[in-house]
Amino acid sequence: MPADETNAPKNPSKRLSSQELSGVLQRHRRFVNQLPGGARANLAFHDLSGIDLTDCDLSGADLSGAKLQRATLTRAVLRTASLFAADLRLADMREADLTRADLRGATLRGAVLDDAILSRPICARACWRRATATASCGP
Repeated sequence: MPADETNAPKNPSKRLSSQELSGVLQRHRRFVNQLPGGARANLAFHDLSGIDLTDCDLSGADLSGAKLQRATLTRAVLRTASLFAADLRLADMREADLTRADLRGATLRGAVLDDAILSRPICARACWRRATATASCGP
């Protein structure tokens, strides 16, 4: 095996430029609003650490395995989004809407979920250690 392959990270995460991320979010907004040229955001296994996604509508987006450590998701709409195995450590998710979001295997250690909407989330084996929340849990 070549030396460069043995030192390669096992789970590399792609980091998008701000222009690339802006394009993904614009296409997703069009997708959510059922407009031509829209496409579901596929940010699976991307490094979004420290990114500010305040007020973004990411309904139905694929964020599986994404690194969202210290990301700001205040008032973000994540209805039916896939956050399967996502790393949300220390993320600010105040007032985020996680209605029916897939949080299976996600790490939310130290995340702030004050006033978040947690209506029927899928969260088997999610790690909630040290997460803080005064969440609104709907039916």
